[in-house]
Order: sequence, then structure tokens, then C-alpha cells
Amino acid sequence: MSIYLRFILLFGFSIMVSGTIAQTRCNEPSSVTQSVWRAGLSDPIGQRIGLPTTHIVIHHSADANMILSDYTSLVKNIYDIHTNQNGWDDIGYNYLIAPNGVIFKGREPQSYTQDVVQGAHMCNKNENTVGICMIGNFTNNLPTKEALKSLYLLAGWKAGKDKIDPFGKTLHEVGPTSANMPASMLANVCGHRDGCQAGYTECPGSSFYNTFQTVRDSISYYSTKCNVTGLEVNVGGQFRLIKIKNNTFIVPSNDFETVKIHDAMGKNILSTSFGNDMENMNIPSNELLIVTLQHSDGKYFKLKIKLE
Repeated sequence: MSIYLRFILLFGFSIMVSGTIAQTRCNEPSSVTQSVWRAGLSDPIGQRIGLPTTHIVIHHSADANMILSDYTSLVKNIYDIHTNQNGWDDIGYNYLIAPNGVIFKGREPQSYTQDVVQGAHMCNKNENTVGICMIGNFTNNLPTKEALKSLYLLAGWKAGKDKIDPFGKTLHEVGPTSANMPASMLANVCGHRDGCQAGYTECPGSSFYNTFQTVRDSISYYSTKCNVTGLEVNVGGQFRLIKIKNNTFIVPSNDFETVKIHDAMGKNILSTSFGNDMENMNIPSNELLIVTLQHSDGKYFKLKIKLE
């Protein structure tokens, strides 16, 4: 049995000799700006509205699933459909994510930031939403790993920044306006179809939509990078040990409630109560794993491990 006598901290954490583990706020993932992908096209029109975000709404573009080196032409085409065919002021989404993982900024925010400008993407009920479109058709297929990683990074950043619980629900209007639907408790991370009258749309595609439990878990994993408030640590000797498959690790002596283990891509491998026996659980060895120990108040401690 081996004992790791040092902390391996992630995402810019640091240990203060007298005090806390802290984290600087994470940044919005890099993306292609409108001035780049919209080159050669007419500028959008109209004035923008910016509102606080309660819901992250995920779409698919329903385009054919193509492998390209550059998806700019597809974004241009979506812009053309939204403005010239639909008659909208601008592209409807806040962001678009290509199969190669490249993120494109969508609707021109004007004086607002990209993530709060109100778009046109959810049955005319767009207040307090950010719309993220996955380029492709996911009725019978899933997005690529590259696209999913970018989705988790982007939505995780947004959820952490605005303190949106990826597993929660918040009251929101349901469209279209002509349906006269009552407001309902809508999942904070939802698909386009969730904000519309039943049967109105299949977006973001049934195959993809059926994986949203995993999607929310992965978004939650990345969002924790942005919402840490600090975890008190006494480095003078108050530690405890946790044992995972015959490997023992030193962690701060705090009253953790849950343990989550993710792989390097953010896929959840294990969620269990702190103190449960993890000796015989099915956890992979010889690959990078991220262990998160969490309190009910959202404070947490992370360590990076490879099991022997």
C-alpha cells in the first residue's frame, strides 16, 4: 500500500500555510468572433437586450454530420437562414460548437457580453437563457468527443460564473406564444424541446437528449472550477486518509459528504457518499482520474490520482 504525502491540486488551486485553498475565477473558453466568421456578409440589425441567465439551452443545428477542417461556412449558412429566411435580426444562438470542438460566438452582443445577450432560439421564450448550438444532427448520432468537451467547458464556465445549478430547475415560460402554455419548472440545463409545447421540436436530437444526465454531470464537474469559495485547511497536522482500491491518499480533515470520480474527459465514473467502501468498486487503474470531495454547501477539495 502506498501513501501519497503531498497534495496534487488542479485548476490553479494553492495551499496557504495558515489558511485556505482558493481559486481564481476561470475564464470563458476561446472562440471565433463574429468579425471573423461573418466576413463578407451583411451586418446584423436591431438593438440587443441583456438579461441575467437562469437556463442553459442546448440545441443541434440539424445539419448533416460532416467532417470538415473549417466549419465557418456552416455558421455563415445558419446566419443566412436566421436572418434572410426567418427574418430575424441576427443569428439566434449565443454560441455554436463545431464537431472539431471550435466554439463560434453567435448573436452580436453590442454593449452586452456574449453570454447574456438575449437570443432567438427557444420558441419565442428567450428571456434569461443562453443558447448553445451543437453543429450537426443528433437524432441518431451523438456529438463528437471534441464537441462535447467544448460544450462542457463553455456551459461549465457559464454555470460556475452565474451560479446555475446544472441539476436544478427554475420557473420559465414555455412557447410558442400562440400555445398559451403556463410557465413550468424547467431544468436549468435543458434541451430546446423542453422550453416548447410538447411535440413542437425534437431539438437537440433524441439520441443526444437521452444522454443529458451525463451532460449535466459533466457540466457540473467543470462548473466547480468557477464557484469555489474556499476550503479551510489546517496544514499543521489535521489530515485524514481515504482509501481507493488499495491506494491511500491524504486529504484535509473536513466533514466531506460526497465523493465523485471523473476521468480526464470529465465523464463521471463514481458518485458515492463519503465514508463508503471504495475498495471493491469498479474504478479504472493506470489512467488519470479526478477525485472531488464535496460538502453540501458547495465547497470542495480536488486531487488528481492514478491508481496502481
